[in-house]
Amino acid sequence: MDNYPLKLQLGANHRKLNCKINKVKSFELHWHEFYEIEVVTEGVGTHIVNGKAYEWRRGEMHLLRLVDFHEIDLQTNGELHLIQINPALLPPEFLKALGRYNENLVTYLSEKEFTYMDALCSLLEEQYLEDQSITEHILSVILALFFKKFDLPQDQTADDGLLGQVLLYIGENFRADLSLESIAKQFFVSKNYLCSYFKKRMGKTVLAYIKQCRLEYAAKLATSTKLKSIELCEACGYGSVSNFLRDFKKAYGVSPMLLREKEILSVK
Repeated sequence: MDNYPLKLQLGANHRKLNCKINKVKSFELHWHEFYEIEVVTEGVGTHIVNGKAYEWRRGEMHLLRLVDFHEIDLQTNGELHLIQINPALLPPEFLKALGRYNENLVTYLSEKEFTYMDALCSLLEEQYLEDQSITEHILSVILALFFKKFDLPQDQTADDGLLGQVLLYIGENFRADLSLESIAKQFFVSKNYLCSYFKKRMGKTVLAYIKQCRLEYAAKLATSTKLKSIELCEACGYGSVSNFLRDFKKAYGVSPMLLREKEILSVK
């Protein structure tokens, strides 16, 4: 964690941070266009992240990325600290570490850890609209604790930085209407340069990589939820159901519904 000071400068983006104590009931399957840190303070039930069930109880802490989906099934009313963060506010090293972490970011705090985190979240909720400097420091500490708690991987490879930034951008935005032109514009390079650069380092085109991200996400949704094919198509960013089903079958050998059935049978 010492290598990750996680300096934030909220500046004009200050209002893109939302912090509050929140009363919750059961929620159906959904996902977000922002990062969400949640620390449970009350309630009994189940929290399902990417199809995996966790006990919802005091001290459960989780971070939801743009590629995560979840649902909440509570037996009682619940309460939690809710921190919603625009990706633009997060330090690049934190985002890169999250991108290399393949497991769900769900854990349970000890009573001592919970007391500390509860106090930090309460301070953040009090200060985020009042004092920008204090808000930055508190959020930096909370993010640094995630590195320690989840042992997030550090990037030891040396490169010019562009590839990592492009992969991160695609990973966060593959559900949007991305194009080679829009990505090149985002990083102030020409379309031809980006195409050649990406193909040389990744062994596939930018558009092929975007398609891969969408199909992998759709497959994860298909085997973890009851969404229909048209809903999977929309959720992963495809504009055409017929193209989605064609590409999905080419990638996985079966339709999304058959992949779900195979997954159910394999569990049984």
